[in-house]
Amino acid sequence: MANKGTRIAQDRDFPGCKQRYRRSSTMAWLDLTGYLHNPITQFEPRVSVNYRYAECWVYIDGLSGPRVDAYVRDMESSPDSITLMEVMFALNLRQVAFVLVKLRYNAEAPRGRMYKVVSHVFRTADSHYYEP
Repeated sequence: MANKGTRIAQDRDFPGCKQRYRRSSTMAWLDLTGYLHNPITQFEPRVSVNYRYAECWVYIDGLSGPRVDAYVRDMESSPDSITLMEVMFALNLRQVAFVLVKLRYNAEAPRGRMYKVVSHVFRTADSHYYEP
């Protein structure tokens, strides 16, 4: 099943988090920007989708905003077969890239091929690590 696993980081863990999506909606999140200041990467196997919205997605405009919203709605309507993962990595000292991936889960597929990328959103933002 796509949305089950380790402890779920609930919205109550993040004060001030707006309830845009279902409270039970979670996703995986991987931050690969840590190498700029320390070698540790941050991986959250189950982070609240509402937290990601409040922390980051609320600032998305243009075509990406509705696509992100559609991804979450798809996941909420098919939690056994659709899951989301977002990866953040540094492009350079001034910009970071975010890749949100919509994955389809197939329990019948061979091991190592159970998740298939259905769609993705790629966007960039100014890095908060950069200090001129």
